[in-house]
Amino acid sequence: MKQKCLTIARWVAILPAAFLSFFLMLLWVGSIFSDHPQGFERVLELFFFISSGCVFVAAGAFTAPRYRRIVAIALAILYLAYSCDYLYFEYCFSCEYPQPFDTTYEYYREFDSTLCIFVFVSIIASFVTAFLFKNKPKKSQSDSVVSNV
Repeated sequence: MKQKCLTIARWVAILPAAFLSFFLMLLWVGSIFSDHPQGFERVLELFFFISSGCVFVAAGAFTAPRYRRIVAIALAILYLAYSCDYLYFEYCFSCEYPQPFDTTYEYYREFDSTLCIFVFVSIIASFVTAFLFKNKPKKSQSDSVVSNV
């Protein structure tokens, strides 16, 4: 009974673990951005995009009790949807037309085309991370102790 409750809890915790790891990565890289040398912005931005996709997929897949590769692929698809949504809103806020209820044109800026490349690379990295997982986790000593209890 205890093992079944633990398994259910791990299935429920997949998305919260993935999102929590993503936002922790965001906070960590954001703290690096604040103390970076000049001219290093693009490297840090690329690092953030690649690592955030990988961390999102890996944290959720490691949380899953079984079917880790399937869970990782599903999380990579979810990250793909998020990335496309992110690019869409970045493009919308960079257009030269005023946004709703905006009379000052404060939000106008150039659309950064390298952002598309960074997002594309991060999507590829998340799918590579997903395909590195095996469906059945290796049985470790800690798993055998839990199953014997």
